[in-house]
Amino acid sequence: MLIAFCLLLAPIPAPAQPVAFTEARLEALLANNPATGRPVDSVRELIPLLPRDLRQNFALVYDSRSPFHDAISPSHPRVVMFTDDARLILTFTGDPDKPGYDLLETMAFDDAEARFQLHAYLMPAAARTGWKPAADAANCGGCHGADARPIFDSY
Repeated sequence: MLIAFCLLLAPIPAPAQPVAFTEARLEALLANNPATGRPVDSVRELIPLLPRDLRQNFALVYDSRSPFHDAISPSHPRVVMFTDDARLILTFTGDPDKPGYDLLETMAFDDAEARFQLHAYLMPAAARTGWKPAADAANCGGCHGADARPIFDSY
């Protein structure tokens, strides 16, 4: 009886908070697919490895001012995925016959600097084709600004 009473008075531990999926965790995942032990080869390989909130939170964009706008259409939209708190945003295009395929672009909020950081990851599958983004296409700040922000006005 005393044990039961002590258990009732014992503090109940808070449920464990899920670890946020950050740019650093994305980079670790890109470097090591847990299923293969090798770097992730393509966006197609990456998608099922992503946390559920990223796979559930997305928008399909059919027209864009992106440098890869020619690769974006209703049949091959630009995919914009984001975490529940939108602190990490991933984008990619879906037309395998157009430039920009297997280029993963990210926008991550950096708490220490209180600003968004932009990055692009050319997946190994794209690198093998010999394609690289042109300098102006690789300049994310050209559209998102020096103090980078998401662009929602056209959506």
